[in-house]
Amino acid sequence: MDYGSPGLRDYSKGDGGIMAFLLSGQTIQDPADFIPTDIIIGEQDTASDGSLKTDVIAVKTEWTLSWSHLLSAEYAVIRTLFRARNEVTFQYPDDNNVQTSAQVIIMALTPGRRKMNTYYEGVKMVLREV
Repeated sequence: MDYGSPGLRDYSKGDGGIMAFLLSGQTIQDPADFIPTDIIIGEQDTASDGSLKTDVIAVKTEWTLSWSHLLSAEYAVIRTLFRARNEVTFQYPDDNNVQTSAQVIIMALTPGRRKMNTYYEGVKMVLREV
């Protein structure tokens, strides 16, 4: 799937529905970059013999989304959700064009540069599955 082009894209589902990126029920602009990463939740310790011991509690997904241009109103919605520090539902089209959802928390939000009070350049957001 090509996540390299910004703007809203229609992902047609077999049932005629439209797939998009949604955060807490709010449609957000398709990101210019959309990078899912599997991360290990756990602890690592070095044993007395020098070997590394890892206790894996879970494997979670972390998503990094970035936009070259994001409208100020869209940034304001995301920022409000970030500051609330609550779990939100993230919906996105997966690699097979299937609308998928996950409960996430917004781990980081970088606003980039604000331009003429209408949009931001270089916005980046990191979501982590809960």
